[in-house]
Amino acid sequence: MHIFIFVLTIIIMADNIKYKRPKQVAPEHQEIISEIGKRLEGLRKKRGTSAAFLCRVSNISRNSYRQMEKGEIYFSFENFLKVLNFHKIPIHNFFDKNFEKLLSVNYFNIFLR
Repeated sequence: MHIFIFVLTIIIMADNIKYKRPKQVAPEHQEIISEIGKRLEGLRKKRGTSAAFLCRVSNISRNSYRQMEKGEIYFSFENFLKVLNFHKIPIHNFFDKNFEKLLSVNYFNIFLR
């Protein structure tokens, strides 16, 4: 009886979880998100790893990861950290001086509009 209630609870909880489509990137953020995607793709290719393997090990859907690399969606911070963890790169090493320059110029331009 306890197992039945447990399974029923899981089914009810799963039924209440709704899939939410990833949000498209706003034009003013496109350059930054694309740069992050290019860097993630570069790390993966430098390591000689397939996207399928990275996704399997990191527990990220292949479609989500593909969209991350292409800069097509806003992705979760959790998924971003999973990818950095896979590559064993601390977050502060991912964002170098060139990225900081891109970030400051891009956001400065947004606030001038």
